[in-house]
Amino acid sequence: MSPSILTAVVLCALLVCRPMRGAELPEIDLQLDKIRDRTLLESGDNPAYYGLLELARRSSVEAMSQSAAQLVAQRQTVSKKYSHIAPGQFPVFADMLSEPEAYRGRPVVVRGHSQEIKQYAAEENPFGWKTLYECSLFTDNSQSHPLTVVFTEAPPGLPMGERTVDGLKFTGYFMKLRAYNARDGRTRLAPLVMAHGVTWAPPQKAAPWFSEFTQFALLAGFVSLAVGWLVIRWQQRPSHRNLPDTLDLNPLGEHP
Repeated sequence: MSPSILTAVVLCALLVCRPMRGAELPEIDLQLDKIRDRTLLESGDNPAYYGLLELARRSSVEAMSQSAAQLVAQRQTVSKKYSHIAPGQFPVFADMLSEPEAYRGRPVVVRGHSQEIKQYAAEENPFGWKTLYECSLFTDNSQSHPLTVVFTEAPPGLPMGERTVDGLKFTGYFMKLRAYNARDGRTRLAPLVMAHGVTWAPPQKAAPWFSEFTQFALLAGFVSLAVGWLVIRWQQRPSHRNLPDTLDLNPLGEHP
């Protein structure tokens, strides 16, 4: 193959493999100004709903984490209610409940455990999402009130359904304070966070300090000691003297 033909082939391959700017990635129009807090999810929420999921996919976790930390520091500075709280203990959940506008479209990091994770089909959207996941997350400062996290990728083995799952961490974008119908028939509020993936670090079960073989060896040793002790006790029992067949009633040898 001549150098000119080889060069042409390489250039064609680069053009085919190179991402097309603006063509492959649809523009994200979040329309955050249309979002209303303390309401059920509405059709007007769809641009932000799917747009924030796409934004979370395109954003690096490191960049979102840094922005989230800066937001928490800013909120603690301006908050009169929580200004006395030590760094790292700022109640993000409670602050989102009282000041959702301050978090709208901003990165947040939430950790906790879930009592239910469900999978469902996405509505038609410009980003091609087909399957979504929803998690009811309980954080350290949310008490018995969950926040809702919608995400697009689940790690292998992540339990689905009504099961307690510990060690969950989401890095995403706050969307709104949404209303939902609870099982007790009341309408409750929950912060809604849109994320791409989830970091799952389930607590490791403590390994036994000895193996099954060691357990068997210890049991066998105990049985051997018990048997040995019984044998020794048997050998040390008091011996019975042999008695004569007839008794001598005149031991002094005297005869009448």
